Amino acid sequence: MNIKSTLRSVSRHIALDVLSLAESFRQVADTPQVHFMLLHQVRDEDRGRFETFVDWLQEAYEVVSYSDAVDSLDNPATDRPTAAISFDDGVKNNLNAAMILEDRGISACFFVCPSIIGHENQRAIDRYCRERMLFDESVPFMNWEDLELLLSAGHELGNHSKHHFYMMELEDDEFVEEVLTGKEELDSRFGAIKHFAWPYGRFFHFRRERVKTVIELGHETCASGERGSHQVNLHRLPYCLRRDSIDIRWPLRHIQTLIKRSSRSPISPDNSWPV
Repeated sequence: MNIKSTLRSVSRHIALDVLSLAESFRQVADTPQVHFMLLHQVRDEDRGRFETFVDWLQEAYEVVSYSDAVDSLDNPATDRPTAAISFDDGVKNNLNAAMILEDRGISACFFVCPSIIGHENQRAIDRYCRERMLFDESVPFMNWEDLELLLSAGHELGNHSKHHFYMMELEDDEFVEEVLTGKEELDSRFGAIKHFAWPYGRFFHFRRERVKTVIELGHETCASGERGSHQVNLHRLPYCLRRDSIDIRWPLRHIQTLIKRSSRSPISPDNSWPV
């Protein structure tokens, strides 16, 4: 980690320590809302942290599958805070999370890029992690058998594009090819893939009008990595989902603070890039 990244991490740590003091006596809002969690890795040494996080999440929310959480958005019967867990990128240590979730009866959605699944060339993986994922380290990715295991255990798969490009750098035809070829390869192996999440996740990494294109290409949802929970009864899908990005290495109190703050003011349709 370089000096700039280290300073940013320390500053965030201090700021969240201050915020966590203010939030420590508050509970997650008990109004009906739907909250999507976004994670990337659960390393072997972080299994205990992830278990603690999931146990807290189950106390604070009704934790359901990704698709069920999407359905809850338009369900008038949704009467309590609801949450779903998702992972981006398809790294091998996601299997740690999958096993922990299975033990607790929870399913997650794993968004993957077909171009890197099952890749065994270490130099290519190193470059992919450095240039595409912006990781500080090189990590292995899942293979096709791993994805089959996830599905057999009740988890879902999502399309994260074919190659994990910056979508803003792509022309419209290149964007369509990148999204569609990713979906087609996953569809051909596992059946229809319903959900899409764009790489890097921020609104400035995407274009609002492309949410509609993602839906027209056969997906039911399009997800960001922007923070915020959702009001229920947002009219009819599709619209852009927000997901709270979490690093399981952060102190639990910091994760709770970010989630609680997102839960205070659920996002309305006008703030969700509706189509």
